[in-house]
Amino acid sequence: MSRYKRKNYSNRREYLDWLAERYGVDRADVVLLSSILGTDQDFDGLPSTLADLSAAKHTQGAVFPTDRPKRAKLPSN
Repeated sequence: MSRYKRKNYSNRREYLDWLAERYGVDRADVVLLSSILGTDQDFDGLPSTLADLSAAKHTQGAVFPTDRPKRAKLPSN
């Protein structure tokens, strides 16, 4: 029995899909990070990294707003 089945997932793909949904990140990001970290980090490092990524995305909007205020026009000479 695979470690994914022991944790009630039919396979790794289903588990990665669940992680993407759970942490609100794109599936492509999950797949990329999982390939960088390796399968030995699927249940430790990967969820931790995704949590950090998700938190950074939520915080980034507060620190770096996407809608910047319009600048006042400078008088022309």
